[in-house]
Amino acid sequence: MFANFFKKRRIKQYARKLPAELTALYGKQPYYSKGQVDRALTRQRLNRSNNGTISDNCYAYAMYCSPQEFQRIHDEAGESCHYDTLRTEIAETCFSSTSDFSFTDVDAYATESSSSADSSSGDSGGGDGGGGGD
Repeated sequence: MFANFFKKRRIKQYARKLPAELTALYGKQPYYSKGQVDRALTRQRLNRSNNGTISDNCYAYAMYCSPQEFQRIHDEAGESCHYDTLRTEIAETCFSSTSDFSFTDVDAYATESSSSADSSSGDSGGGDGGGGGD
């Protein structure tokens, strides 16, 4: 129960925080390398591979790396994650659509999340505290 909550929370953090960081560091690209994603993860304090495994960052790699780069990452690490399965989970969490999303879609999600957080932060009408702090 809690594992699913934390997984979705992590996916949303990757989708909200990394597009701006990747764009600032490397410009808008359809895909990024593992090193580029790792640097963005570290700068946003989202890098969870301190123990040397890559599995903690699999969702970020599936979100921002090409299928070939994703496979190379996992082949070199001797781990197996399925790109399409992870992208389906990401799409269900962020886009309510198929796994055929692009960096542009993730960037739009981040912008929309940022805009809704900004507009709700100035609201003094109570509310439930909606999506902030994920």
